[in-house]
Amino acid sequence: MLVVVSDMHLTDQTLAPSVPPEALARLTQEIRKLAGETKSLELILLGDIFDLLRSSRWLVKTYGDSLKDAPEDIRPWHSVDSPVEDVVATILLDMQSFYGTFFENLAKIENVKLTWVPGNHDRLVNFTTAGKNFLKTLQVQPADYEMLEKDYGVFARHGHCFDKYNIRKKNYELAPFGDALVIEALDGLHVELARRCRVVHFDHKDVAFLAAMEGVRPHARIPLWLHETTKKLPDELVQERTRDAWRAAVDNFCACEIFKLLSAPERTIFKKLLDASKDFRSSLVQLAALLEQLAEDEDNYAKHAAAEAAAKDDSIKCVVYGHTHVPEKRALASGCYYVNTGWWDRSYELRDHQLTARMNRFFMLVVDKQWREPDFREITLNTPIAWKPPDKKPAPPRVSFADAQKAEANSSKRAILGRGVLNLLSACPGVEVKGLWNPVKKGYDMVVANEIRQATLGRDIAVQVKATLKEPDIDGLAVNLKKSKIDAGWIFTTAKVSDEIKKKAKKSKISVFDARDIKTFSTGKGFASLLRSGD
Repeated sequence: MLVVVSDMHLTDQTLAPSVPPEALARLTQEIRKLAGETKSLELILLGDIFDLLRSSRWLVKTYGDSLKDAPEDIRPWHSVDSPVEDVVATILLDMQSFYGTFFENLAKIENVKLTWVPGNHDRLVNFTTAGKNFLKTLQVQPADYEMLEKDYGVFARHGHCFDKYNIRKKNYELAPFGDALVIEALDGLHVELARRCRVVHFDHKDVAFLAAMEGVRPHARIPLWLHETTKKLPDELVQERTRDAWRAAVDNFCACEIFKLLSAPERTIFKKLLDASKDFRSSLVQLAALLEQLAEDEDNYAKHAAAEAAAKDDSIKCVVYGHTHVPEKRALASGCYYVNTGWWDRSYELRDHQLTARMNRFFMLVVDKQWREPDFREITLNTPIAWKPPDKKPAPPRVSFADAQKAEANSSKRAILGRGVLNLLSACPGVEVKGLWNPVKKGYDMVVANEIRQATLGRDIAVQVKATLKEPDIDGLAVNLKKSKIDAGWIFTTAKVSDEIKKKAKKSKISVFDARDIKTFSTGKGFASLLRSGD
């Protein structure tokens, strides 16, 4: 038996609540019941299961009662290396904490196989080491961008390949325009409003209503939604702050490099829409007219399905897509069906400044070899949605310093070592990671606040990660420490460094931790003990 679901949009819940446990339990219940009716069952997760874009971590980090900007080069459209990989790893660790039990319960069902097909919101799962480790942990098998299951007569793909704003140059690896729209404009709206309201938690009542954007599709319709919603806010000050926050987010979006990759005519249309949306005196009719220029024919996906080579194959019963969030089952002229598995449908109501959210339903396609046609099912839920803290602290990532030493290329060593160092320091009592930086621009990878032996080690520490280490590297870090007015530096390297070089580094207030040192500590507590010992 084959079961297909898509577009769950599980997030790290930094900006909006996600699928509630009751809804996930209902899917598990449905799969367990179906598995009891067949010898084997494959559950195909048809893209946008994991939403890595809807996260505040691309834009800011929270320190006490303030939000600090993340470096501009930490975005999904930059090189998939540390520190981008670090952000992906952090988001996925939170997801593992929220949803790990759900996937564990699915994997325990006898004769059930979990297969994931990439979408546009979970693209980075496919292109990062953290993503691949994440899937292994969840016992989910990655597939290609399209699946042909001839035994069941099913051809499936997420479908974003037909959306010009969510694929670039027909290359799944490149970050599309949609990534920038979500992060700079939509995530950016949350961040800009939080700043203006002087809050750091996005579930605060003055900001939480923005979570309802999850239910607006396509995203280009969000300016219309925002105009209507802002008028309903009971607090006039929050109304004005929301408008001002949107203007700032739009300006950031239009200034980002991905926006500039649009063709001149597309850029003109989007600019007109966004400029009009910044003027909250614009009529909704004017905005709607501009939106029509961007709208696609709702029948397009059925047309794409009919044009698939698989649709002309007599053995194929149905062509399955997700992506559009519009559930549908339609007979095609060729004799097979077009099915869209929709999304995990949410609804939002704003009343007296309070947002009420519900998970209404989800859709699943069930196909059996013996059945004449696919069974498209709607599962009704009507379950409240709320922000949910992680059940427990995220487990340490399954990358280690040993992994870095085994990596073949220096770039791979550095990326893996960087993630290991980040997680080591994050788990070290007395040390707090304050920010990640572009090592090319700053000369170091991160800055930590240190409370251990401050008189000797310093309070603010610049941390540099190196696959190999040479004396000029130490001199370079010493110069950058002076420029940045940072107390001291730590260098982590997988190479073996002589005692002579380490002594020289100490004179510049730089501590070097090499392959031999790394063997002496494997946890944050172990590293803290080393610092306290004074060795």
